Amino acid sequence: MSNQLVTVPQTNGLATYNVEEAKHRYNALVEYVQKLMVSDRDYGKIPGSDKPTLLKPGAEKLRSFFGFRAPIELIEKTEDWDKGFFHYIYRCNAYEGDSLIASCEASANSKETKYRYRNVMEWEATEDDKKNAVKIVTKQKKNGMGSFKIYKLENTEPFDLVNTLQKMAQKRAFVGAVLLAANASEFFTQDIEDLDYVDAEFTPVQPVQPTHPVQPTRPAQPAPANNGHKTVGKEVTETADFNRPYAPEVLKTGIEKKVTRLGEFKASDKQIGLLASMLDKCFAGETNSSDLRHAVQEYLTGYKSSKEMPGAYVKVLLDWLDAKQDDGGDYTPSAMAIKEAQAIRRQSLLDAGQMDLLATAESGTQN
Repeated sequence: MSNQLVTVPQTNGLATYNVEEAKHRYNALVEYVQKLMVSDRDYGKIPGSDKPTLLKPGAEKLRSFFGFRAPIELIEKTEDWDKGFFHYIYRCNAYEGDSLIASCEASANSKETKYRYRNVMEWEATEDDKKNAVKIVTKQKKNGMGSFKIYKLENTEPFDLVNTLQKMAQKRAFVGAVLLAANASEFFTQDIEDLDYVDAEFTPVQPVQPTHPVQPTRPAQPAPANNGHKTVGKEVTETADFNRPYAPEVLKTGIEKKVTRLGEFKASDKQIGLLASMLDKCFAGETNSSDLRHAVQEYLTGYKSSKEMPGAYVKVLLDWLDAKQDDGGDYTPSAMAIKEAQAIRRQSLLDAGQMDLLATAESGTQN
């Protein structure tokens, strides 16, 4: 295969492709995935899936490469503000020229498990929380030293989820339509955000290879009963296994979920100041560290200033940064958080189409 990307033929629709054109398009897809899509950012792999999972940035790249339009429209919505139930259905149609080549409808609602319930850590749980929990999860600490409990309670503030639900339904429809339009289902599964990946292991995968001819595979091993979880009454014991660094899109969604579960939280002035300082330290030595901090904050939360963002975001971001105090009394964010912040900076520039700034930043990092 040459080092030059081939051009995808544009026609009035996939149905008009002959065998040679279909083969050309297939090879173009394989080459594009291998050379331009980035593992752990455009796609990744989680337990329970036998092939890479397409992320929204990867879907956007495929849409641009094949040159089709993918408008999204609201099909149906249910908003019951009295009962706190919200349900949205969106459709994404993919067009090549004027021809409709793929369509996908997707929904999101406030009764989905990840939106219906919120998690309360045992050190934050009140007696009422412990009494009213619908489920109690006991997790083993990563270092094996002890365990902690998480109390799962009904989310009493589903009204805060309206915007999140709309975005999730739109994203599901978009990624599904792209998979169909690009004939990429052979290589990828649906968006990782449809799974509860935040509390799962997330690992990079090798570039996707064409699957023809199909090679024999070993029989799948039977999964342990109850997915390896030990259940007693409404208590479940799990082993927490996290693999970082997280891709920017994964981290962003994980933070949104944790903020939703946390609910109302009043951050102190000290916490707000610490957040700004720790994000600045993620870009220590760079002349525009404050601008980069604002870019990271806006990407993750939608707020440029830590003084303007809700307190729950401040707390969740501080937990993510995991700053430690040295012998001199100074705080420093974890090395993993710094690495993830650098990746977010890169992604935010890509999203904004600021390729010149990105090249300059990466050149300065290498020098």
